[in-house]
Amino acid sequence: MICKIADFIIDFKNISASAESFLMEYAYSDTPQFVIELTPDDIEHAYAATDIPQTPLQAEFTALYTKLISTIPLYDALFFHASLIEVHGVGVAFTALSGTGKSTHTRLWKKLLGEKVQIINGDKPIIRFINGIPYGYGTPWCGKEQWGRNAKTPIKHICFIERSLENHCEKISPKDALKSIFNQIFIPKDPAAAFSTLGLLDNIFKNIDLWVIKCNTDIEAAEIAYNTIFKEKSNET
Repeated sequence: MICKIADFIIDFKNISASAESFLMEYAYSDTPQFVIELTPDDIEHAYAATDIPQTPLQAEFTALYTKLISTIPLYDALFFHASLIEVHGVGVAFTALSGTGKSTHTRLWKKLLGEKVQIINGDKPIIRFINGIPYGYGTPWCGKEQWGRNAKTPIKHICFIERSLENHCEKISPKDALKSIFNQIFIPKDPAAAFSTLGLLDNIFKNIDLWVIKCNTDIEAAEIAYNTIFKEKSNET
């Protein structure tokens, strides 16, 4: 099955009918740029990678995802564990350790801004650099809420969510973000792909504003974060 994901044309081989259905929104017809081919070993590795019981279909989806995230760094792209929204024509990614609140904060922005917010992906968007510009893309892997669109946005902000009793938002340096961002990406075993991933991180630090949002679950959390990020941006222009 040929799909177009993150503007890559990919031929997915040896996948089930259920996997084809999962990818259907991204189906495409053109000459593929590269092939992702599942093998029985890939499925076995997916089973072995976690102690959590998986159905055969879940193992296939895991194997498919693992193979793709191991390949795309060679093409200037990586998966990023985040909720990606578009506001005023630019991408804002909320990232945090699982269960910390990226989905909750996404809901608060949606509640605050309504139709001004478009959710691109709720869990695993792709960041891809094209001519030096970082874009965030929707993917079929969009989290339990199934928030996702086959769309892209120029990504301008990455926000690290931390729980706090009081709400606060401030810009941080790449040095301050380094540990947190490593928790949200995958470093492939292949040396060339791993090297490319580190280069992509350097480009992220150079081209995307980094923020920490310390927040609770009140609507004020979104108000403070939104006003801080976009007020500063308007002051710069």
